[in-house]
Parts: sequence; structure tokens; C-alpha cells
Amino acid sequence: MPQVLFALQSAFSLWMLVDALQRRQERYWYFVVLMPFGELVYFFVVKIHDPDMRWLKNSLSLGPRAPSVADFRYRLRLNLRRINRVWTQRAKTLFKQIPAA
Repeated sequence: MPQVLFALQSAFSLWMLVDALQRRQERYWYFVVLMPFGELVYFFVVKIHDPDMRWLKNSLSLGPRAPSVADFRYRLRLNLRRINRVWTQRAKTLFKQIPAA
């Protein structure tokens, strides 16, 4: 069992080191990754902000999720439809009150 854990930690460290090299991070990140538990520090400080890791970041966040732009657009369309309906009804009632010439 310890060999499996060591292999998993080594693979994770290698993954974080390759990621730091690909991102061309500052040199101190290479040393951080090679320190004990440094790969976890690199993962939670740098890697979790990667768009590919968004699912993990969202699952770890404890606060409410910020609404997306699509949510705002949907709510805007709903409100514009409601406003349009209200103003259309008001215009119809105003036109009914105008006497025919």
C-alpha cells in the first residue's frame, strides 16, 4: 500500500512540475513543487484557477455561485417582456379612452 501512495504522490508531483514548466512560472514555483506537500500548494494556488479545473473549484467553493452572463441575459429578456406587456396594456387602455372623431 505505501508503494501505491508513493507512486500517486510522485505522479501528482510530476504533473504539477510539468504544468509549472508549461506555464513558464516563476522559478520559485519549481522549488515549491519539489518541497514536501509543495505540489498541493501549487495545485491550490495556481492550478485550480485553470479553466479545465473549474468543476473542481466550483465543487470546493462554499459560498453562493455568482450568476453567469447567460443568467443575466435570460433575466433581462424576461423583464423586457414583462415591461413590454405592461406598456402594451396601458397603451390599449389609453387608446380606448380617446373618443373617436
